[in-house]
Amino acid sequence: MNINNPIYIIIKGVFLLSPFLVAQVFELFILPIDYFTFRVWEAAFSPYDRFPGRFYPNLNIYKEKEFGDRYRIGGDYKQYKPVQWQTDSYGWRNSPEVSNKHAYDIVTLGDSNIVGSFMDQNDTLAEVISRKGQVNAYNYSIGYDHIQYYFSDKRMTEKSTKLVVIESKVGNWLWTGDYLKNFSQTEDDSLAIVDRKPDFMNNFNKQKQDSELKNIILSSRLKKQPLYNRIRSELLIDTAEPSTKLGNIKVGIGLDFQPYVIDKVVYDGQSQKVWPISLYGKNHVKGSGATVSFKVSLPTDAASTQVTFDARVTTAPSKNDVWIIREDGVRDILTQISLSPNWNTYQIELPHGVSGTVRIEIQNSNSWQYFGLRNAKAHFLRSNNSPEIILPFGSYIKNGERNDKCSQYPIFKPTNLRPIEPLTNLDPQESNFYFYQAVKAVKKQTDDRGQDLIFFLMPDPKSFVLAPSVRRLRCEGVKIISYEDNSIYKWGVDEEWYWNHADSHWREQAVNLTADEILRMWRNNEVANRPFNPQISSAYSQSRK
Repeated sequence: MNINNPIYIIIKGVFLLSPFLVAQVFELFILPIDYFTFRVWEAAFSPYDRFPGRFYPNLNIYKEKEFGDRYRIGGDYKQYKPVQWQTDSYGWRNSPEVSNKHAYDIVTLGDSNIVGSFMDQNDTLAEVISRKGQVNAYNYSIGYDHIQYYFSDKRMTEKSTKLVVIESKVGNWLWTGDYLKNFSQTEDDSLAIVDRKPDFMNNFNKQKQDSELKNIILSSRLKKQPLYNRIRSELLIDTAEPSTKLGNIKVGIGLDFQPYVIDKVVYDGQSQKVWPISLYGKNHVKGSGATVSFKVSLPTDAASTQVTFDARVTTAPSKNDVWIIREDGVRDILTQISLSPNWNTYQIELPHGVSGTVRIEIQNSNSWQYFGLRNAKAHFLRSNNSPEIILPFGSYIKNGERNDKCSQYPIFKPTNLRPIEPLTNLDPQESNFYFYQAVKAVKKQTDDRGQDLIFFLMPDPKSFVLAPSVRRLRCEGVKIISYEDNSIYKWGVDEEWYWNHADSHWREQAVNLTADEILRMWRNNEVANRPFNPQISSAYSQSRK
């Protein structure tokens, strides 16, 4: 047969592609949905569609060997355990018997910790609360946008919920692209929860037919390509585009960028000057703990320094820590950024008073997907502007004295407060102001519904940043779980006790402690959790129940 014959070429092409087509058929229609994933999370997560939850509905998966997201580090990080996963017909991680209840006593909202990443169904916070408190608790968790969806969900308003628990980390409030996306800004800079009721009316209130739902899930799984990503991960293939003007590449560990300086340019058309430092190329690394970092040499007369860069992950959204390492080797976390499979631009303000050469480091949080960075720039702003004048917020002055029972815990509104749109990083005063406003907006909603509220801040090395607003809110009667630095524990808790070793999420014993704190504060009407201590560690280490 003539090789130039189109039929011959088509037949050869079919033979060439047939192994891939057969593999795709096996993946979608024959093999278990989690067959090619290290965790059920990657198999269950729906990055392209909502139901309104972000997991495929009606799943019941038992995975005998689930690995943590630090799997790629190897050694004793390569741990696994059996895990059961169930989702309800709305795409939230609940068993059918829970989702079918006519009323929920407690609803938990939060990130992957509250969903229960690397946890059995029975060990999720909602399940533990239900068991310990003999109540009906519902898991309405997936990440930063769960607040706006919960308060717009008509189904949830009909469940006679008594208590809403909302979890976050301090890092979620250090820039406007995370939990603040749940809120809109009013003229006086207070916040209101974004109304997503049209989404429910147009997309979620109409019950989908089984055939339509199956087609949506198949389409989503096809786009995710777990087999392809598993092969690429096992072979440690880097699909990044070639980069230029980069040095000191540490293969398999991270990329150490060497920046260079460009000529002075005018900043915002004013007389102040900015020195940009640019990095080019798209670069990806893999493995939990793998890092991308770059150095910034700060001029002695820099009034402020802002770092911008583009970043992404290849498969599913994740949260990644950004660190600053000073010349003396001291490390401090700057913020936490939320990454998605799309390239997004992030801006980070470096702390005032930092001088010399520092290193900015972004850590990959997942062993099973790639993390990429490009177009990093550092802007040094030289200015002789006087310090900002700060005005008090949340109190008023009468006859020269502040007439406010909580005046000892003032919240300040910066005069140059940056709006929540467009995306920007926030300094501590702005973060406190917005966190206070956000909790007040949620509290107003729960009060209007006759519900109680507990806000839960995960232990964090920067818990001190939001301490002023936490004290103020507690003074106003808002129940908040927050672990602050103390003489024994830097994070307010024993880190090794609280967090998993093989995974970047909390342990079952921390879930049990939190469940007890929630039930105790709710029933006793207390505004603060018990401080963590060695006795608590010992008690909860002996038994998870």
